[in-house]
Amino acid sequence: MTLFETPRLLVRHFEESDLFPLHAVLSDPAVMRYIEPPFSLSQTEAFLADAGLSSPPLGYAVEEKTPSRLLRHLIYHPYDKKSFELGWILSSSAWGKGYASELTAAATSDAKI
Repeated sequence: MTLFETPRLLVRHFEESDLFPLHAVLSDPAVMRYIEPPFSLSQTEAFLADAGLSSPPLGYAVEEKTPSRLLRHLIYHPYDKKSFELGWILSSSAWGKGYASELTAAATSDAKI
């Protein structure tokens, strides 16, 4: 289910079939350098179940429209009564393309999620 779009990206709910593409991002040492150690497959499975497939989810799948492929995820959820947490984990192939700015603008333009 698509939640919102930008000119180049789709933001949608995670699906179980996202496990291996998500693992490719979360296991990349360059991507995870300032976040936490790279994830094993079992850690990615737990993250997908606990944060992506939970209700409500804490994160959402983000994919390029063309070609259609999962490259990253958006973290967007209530943090406390007055604020939201907003963040991204972007595959290294997505760096330097303005995707973070594009996602931030779209997620904060109005109540999307």
